[in-house]
Amino acid sequence: MNLIKIPDNQLTKGNIEENINYVTQAIQDGWIDALKAHLYFKAVKKLAESVEKNTLSDAISEADKYGSDNKLYGAEFNVRGTAGTLDYEQDQEYRLLNDQLKARKKQLDDAWKAKQNGNALFDDNGEQLPVVPVKKPGGQTISVSFK
Repeated sequence: MNLIKIPDNQLTKGNIEENINYVTQAIQDGWIDALKAHLYFKAVKKLAESVEKNTLSDAISEADKYGSDNKLYGAEFNVRGTAGTLDYEQDQEYRLLNDQLKARKKQLDDAWKAKQNGNALFDDNGEQLPVVPVKKPGGQTISVSFK
């Protein structure tokens, strides 16, 4: 399946967008089977993410060789540091508040589920738990695994 058409040395936003539009239109017009394309791009995504992760240190070493003109194949790039992450779990108060938050989320989930069955849910003090609205409705997707 040869879907991608990016000219040599032209990894530009425009060329990427052009390919997105081309492939999307070809699928919508029925020239390319939508399911085959979906599975193909899932595999390409997995391949790209893995290769990117596995070769990051090599790419950083190579990128360090470039001076101030950090352009290659039409793409601009910079090597920069990333922020570290604090270990909040080491703080007792954080863990307590986080546990309380998780418990409250469970209560709200349970109250919403109870309402779907025509019931109400009450807390330990006899107060009816509020039913919060759905922020983002669920949808459908295709679960893909490669064997």
